[in-house]
Amino acid sequence: MTGVIVLAFALVNPYVDTIAYLRRNRGPYPRPDIFQVFALRPMKEPEMTAVPVTTDRMKFLRLALTADAVVTGGNGLIYLAFADPVSTLLGPDAGLLRAIGGFLLAYGAAVALVAGRRTISPVATKAVIAANAIWTLGSVAAVVTGAAGFTTVGAVWAIAQALVVAGFAELQITGLRKSRTN
Repeated sequence: MTGVIVLAFALVNPYVDTIAYLRRNRGPYPRPDIFQVFALRPMKEPEMTAVPVTTDRMKFLRLALTADAVVTGGNGLIYLAFADPVSTLLGPDAGLLRAIGGFLLAYGAAVALVAGRRTISPVATKAVIAANAIWTLGSVAAVVTGAAGFTTVGAVWAIAQALVVAGFAELQITGLRKSRTN
């Protein structure tokens, strides 16, 4: 009943501090704070939402795949853009280097797509690892058999490149394991 009288009085006299009156005359109940009276809530810090564990777990794998994509794509661009001078330096025909450059550019883009996914596919990662292993073995075989006609610099470059690609494969294997065990 008191609330009805106060409400009626507040309508008649808008200068009455209704909120203050209600706060003073609340009785034995705890007094509400100002935010509750106006149905306002203080700004809270955003609650920590559960980030998919795969995001944190796949950070290393994503980094390994991204590095592979950048180095591979860059190598492909160099082979495409500078096939003639690189051919003179390394030994293989400029046409072969252009074909390899086109392949490396496409492969680097595919690896970048795998790395750019929100959740990295283990199957796609295994395919990248397998392709890197094949490239490593193929590079060593090309040097050993002399099939590509490498110069001395070309043979050293091919072995160095094979070691880098094998390193990427190892990093990707480690990243794949980390993404499963964390």
